[in-house]
Amino acid sequence: MRNAATLSLSKTGFARGNSMTENLKKTVSRRLAVQRRTGLSRSTIYAKMAEGDFPRPIKLGKRAVGWLDSDIDEWLESRPITFVEP
Repeated sequence: MRNAATLSLSKTGFARGNSMTENLKKTVSRRLAVQRRTGLSRSTIYAKMAEGDFPRPIKLGKRAVGWLDSDIDEWLESRPITFVEP
């Protein structure tokens, strides 16, 4: 996947050595991938974040953020399933 990256995070949340017992594998998606997965626009994502109704991103660099796929999964699963009547 083009907009996803894998981070190795320690129990404290900071990237560390390669020990699999200490580190957790987390997959991170950038904004466009999150938009595609959720069907939400950029402005809606940020509005929902301001309301506390959407996961906050993590900092990847000085000017880059991404969302943990596990956070997006949990958010999607928490949404009620509503079908549109034809």
